[in-house]
Amino acid sequence: MARVTFEQAQKFVRSTKGIKMFSFEPGKIYDVIFLGTPVEGKEGKYEPIMYMNPIHTIRKDGRTLTVRCANEKYNISNVVRRDENGEIAIDPVTKKPFNDGTCPYCEVNKIYGNMIFKQKEKFLTEHPDATKEEIKEFFRTKFSKVPVSAFTPTYVYLVAVLEVGANGKVSTDSEGNKQYEIVGMKFSEHAIKNKLMAQVELARMGTNDPNDDGIAWHEFYFRYPKPDPNKFRPDQIKQQSGKDLTISVVNNPVLKSDPEFFEELKTEVSKLDLEAIEEQITIYKLKTLDEMERDVEVQMSLIKENMTDEEIEEAKQKMQKEDKGEAVFKEKEYGITEVTDEDIESLL
Repeated sequence: MARVTFEQAQKFVRSTKGIKMFSFEPGKIYDVIFLGTPVEGKEGKYEPIMYMNPIHTIRKDGRTLTVRCANEKYNISNVVRRDENGEIAIDPVTKKPFNDGTCPYCEVNKIYGNMIFKQKEKFLTEHPDATKEEIKEFFRTKFSKVPVSAFTPTYVYLVAVLEVGANGKVSTDSEGNKQYEIVGMKFSEHAIKNKLMAQVELARMGTNDPNDDGIAWHEFYFRYPKPDPNKFRPDQIKQQSGKDLTISVVNNPVLKSDPEFFEELKTEVSKLDLEAIEEQITIYKLKTLDEMERDVEVQMSLIKENMTDEEIEEAKQKMQKEDKGEAVFKEKEYGITEVTDEDIESLL
């Protein structure tokens, strides 16, 4: 039995619990503190705790799911599973590799794209006088059924979240202690670029400190408005609230008004096993090759009904190159069905 200190045991228990992902409630305002760790060799400089991995959005059993991309070309961390001899590890049950660096989700995305363009050629042959609007409608209909988005980098920041009450103050317990939760907050590239970074720049400019990046140990209000229930179905309310999210710098941050709370958060961060947390983030969990193939078997059956084996193989060979239709298969911030007129226009 391995001997460990009490602190090591506690750290292990915390790491196995993983990290909960942030979930908002429409109509609420949250004070979000981006946690940080010291930068080695640079006194007084902190960096945010951020994880990044590529993901896909897929349709399965009438649901939209987020899954990890297994393509070794797009991953920073190693996704190829090997045995003790350094060879690709084989699952003794399925007789397939556990993970060999290929990604069935990427394959379906690319092959489906090729299938649509072949169907477009057939459509134009059968409808030589088709108008530009009719061709656009053809693409729009096909893209509304895209089964797998292209991979997109997805970022998870480790943050402390405090709920803001109607009085504009953060929630506290009966003894006046601030109520907060350390969670993972997911961001797409779109959300970082179009919602977060402008506020980060404002925060950075307000410090006059070259060591301050405007993210680590900064606070931002995340406002999730409550959409009009007369305009949206109940199942659309949360999605629309997420779309309408606004982010702004907290002008009177809790970290400045309550130094003891600031130190409390720093202590909490020091107790976390930051390496282990990445393995516990649900959206980053890597499925086996067999599990991924089962996820897309219905989509592959549809593809095989519309393409020959030779055409499918040809499409796989093209995966190494950029193709004309890639842009519209990339995951939109709120789902893979949101295809704009600009996307369609680029294909004509």
